[in-house]
Amino acid sequence: TLAFVSIPTLNSGEIYTVEFYLELPGYYADVVLNLSIDDRHVNNQYFITVPGVSYPSVILSEIFANPTGALNSEWIELINISDSLILLDNWQIYDASGNVMPLSGNIKPNEYLVLVQDKFNFENYYSNSITSIIEPDNWTTLNNSSETVVLVDNYGIISDNFEYENSFAENHSWSRDENNLAEKIWGRSVNLGGTPGYENELYPVQSNSINIVTITPTHFSPLSNEFVSIVIQAVNAENYTARIYDRLGRKVKTFFEKQAFIPSEFNWDGLTDSGHKIPVGVYLFYFESEGAKPIKKPIVITR
Repeated sequence: TLAFVSIPTLNSGEIYTVEFYLELPGYYADVVLNLSIDDRHVNNQYFITVPGVSYPSVILSEIFANPTGALNSEWIELINISDSLILLDNWQIYDASGNVMPLSGNIKPNEYLVLVQDKFNFENYYSNSITSIIEPDNWTTLNNSSETVVLVDNYGIISDNFEYENSFAENHSWSRDENNLAEKIWGRSVNLGGTPGYENELYPVQSNSINIVTITPTHFSPLSNEFVSIVIQAVNAENYTARIYDRLGRKVKTFFEKQAFIPSEFNWDGLTDSGHKIPVGVYLFYFESEGAKPIKKPIVITR
């Protein structure tokens, strides 16, 4: 038994939130939630997979969003920082608009994998590249400004994400400092065309005005009384705004509007401002504060 929590008797439709922190070994851990024996013999167990202390195994390494000239293909580079082969079936990449790019294939230990918009064009330009290349069936075109790239694993857990306000011109990429992964330092590539398949060289871009938003899980079902947890690490500002939009840009939920003080963590049960359960689809969580760039995060509503 990892933890024991006492839960009060709940009426139909009531929700009781339990939070605890466990340091579990490895990249993933299978956890069984057991309810004490009662007069009902169903729904007393729930099985979940959670990230362990070594998580994540695959992260974003380089993003090329603004190709020009002979290079006419966007691309995203992943790196496997684990010592195991990682299968990418059912992994996905989301962008700021909630568009989904399904992934497949595999990535070897401590190696790179480049996801390309146009494999033929990419290989013609990078004739000396030795990296593994995959052209996803459904490429999500990257914005040149105000974009978010979210890597989600096959359990629906966010493996990594990166947000940029502007892309670089003249065929420079957004590159990650691979010698300091914990700090998540990104910057402009030194080399034209970036370094797909090789260790990054970059000019770091520093910012002291960054909001950080974490949403877990990325998929949930309001019809099953599930909810998402939204954690915000916000810069100091006079007011904050947080809303949910649908794919047509219509506002469906407002958490706070130009509010001076906000909670660092809150839940969303999938209800609109009018109290209706939101339909199945992809939605966008939007957060902004003075002095920092807005944050956009996709949320997927399932049945």
